[in-house]
Amino acid sequence: MQTGVRDGYQLDKRYIRKDGTVIDVTLSVTCERNPDGTIHHALAHVIDVTDRKVLEEALRQSEERYRLLADGSPLPIAVIDAETGKVVYANPRATAFFGVQRSDVIGRSAAEFYSDPKKREPFVALVREQGYVADFEVLMHTRGGQESWVSVSTTSSTYQGRPAFQSVYLDITKRKQAEAALLQSEQRYRLLAENMTDVVWVLDVETGYFTYVSPSVERLRGYTAEEVIAQPASEALTPESQALVATILTKSVPEFMAGNVLQNPGFDVEQPRRDGTTVWTEAVGRFYRNEENGHLEIYGVSRDLTERRAKEAEIRRLNQELEQRVVERTAELSQALDELRNAEQLKDSFLASVSHELRTPLTGVLGMADALEMQVVGPLNEHQRRYVQQIQNSGERLLKMVNSILHYTALLAGKVKSQPEPCRLLELCAISMRTIRPAAELKKQTMKLNIDPHDLEITSDPDGLIQILNNLLDNAVKFTPEGGAIGLEVVNDPAQKVVHFTVWDTGIGASAAYLKRLASTLAMRSSAATNFLPPPVL
Repeated sequence: MQTGVRDGYQLDKRYIRKDGTVIDVTLSVTCERNPDGTIHHALAHVIDVTDRKVLEEALRQSEERYRLLADGSPLPIAVIDAETGKVVYANPRATAFFGVQRSDVIGRSAAEFYSDPKKREPFVALVREQGYVADFEVLMHTRGGQESWVSVSTTSSTYQGRPAFQSVYLDITKRKQAEAALLQSEQRYRLLAENMTDVVWVLDVETGYFTYVSPSVERLRGYTAEEVIAQPASEALTPESQALVATILTKSVPEFMAGNVLQNPGFDVEQPRRDGTTVWTEAVGRFYRNEENGHLEIYGVSRDLTERRAKEAEIRRLNQELEQRVVERTAELSQALDELRNAEQLKDSFLASVSHELRTPLTGVLGMADALEMQVVGPLNEHQRRYVQQIQNSGERLLKMVNSILHYTALLAGKVKSQPEPCRLLELCAISMRTIRPAAELKKQTMKLNIDPHDLEITSDPDGLIQILNNLLDNAVKFTPEGGAIGLEVVNDPAQKVVHFTVWDTGIGASAAYLKRLASTLAMRSSAATNFLPPPVL
């Protein structure tokens, strides 16, 4: 001061008062100088700062206690200078939460930790206005540079003698994700409920009012969901359906209250519409206990049955028509059966007529021819004898055909019963060959019989088998030219356990088209080469 470098100084001192107490003072000294720069005198000011020092010490101890508490807090805590917006304190949980070192966070702007720094401005304004803001939700940059939803609660206070904001942070990312998922689920449900044709509803059984009805009710009944909710649930049913539902609830509610598992069969109800008509719906519901108010509720769905009932009515109509057609067809079949029986009677009459009108006279003709051949009434010349033989041959052929027809129809009618017994095929085939031998010799035809093995036996009806072989061999003789050959072959097939009978001839045979016709009906084939009509094979 004497050299003129300084004109004064200020320092804190502690003085002992006369009573022995110690006070804190601030001593300020200022020099007054002469014109030549030397000190003329010194002016000293002594200010008692004991109270201020006490407050500062109390504040220091309070901040120290705060720091100790904050450092041990399980929640992230930070203090931001209210004027600069910079972080002046962050506890270990906060540095770990934001993923920074303590040395890196102190002095940084708090806005840097916000995903959108502009979101902090209205928040700070609200804190300044109210002094406290709780649960402010905002996206912030946290550890690893990821974005997290954070709930911020901030109180306006002081720190180290300056206005400050004390903030507590809580990670609510999982809660926000759950809320978003729930919101999305609710939106999907609402979208489904509002656009589906079925009506979704919730009925409070104790109040008798709907607590929720989907908007699709307007398409079904013409009333808005709000109108339906405002009315008693009984207004949504006709009197008959009200009685039905009351009966169902009277039985179901006690069972549910007793803890029994209820089945959920749908039941049809009739509901009034705004235009005065009614609509039939199928209602399906399930009981639930509302945890908030303890009321018993029914969660249900109603479906329009108009189309289904129309189809059911159509099915009933078609069933009635079908029943009527069955009755008519039954009557037609009954009539056809009567006609068939009449035809059977006519056939029997015809066969009786054939037997009487053909076989009886033919037998008489053959008898007369036999008498003429034996020359009972007188001798015959050679020319007359040949005529008589032709009459005999033709008559016998015709009689054989009549007998075959009668035997065939008797088989079809079940009037002839087969008598199976052991049959030696060599003997049966020889009988058939001997039977047709005279006719074959007249046409100078060669006959061959082959049975392999010779001692072959089967179980069959011998008379029926001989009749079949006679018919086939007779046809072979008739349709084989003079000088030709006919034969009968019988071969055993042990693998198939069958015996094959083959009657062959050297005649003109039958075409494939004729064989197809023969499979379905008895037919006759005209031959231009031979100019004869073969009779049916019997």
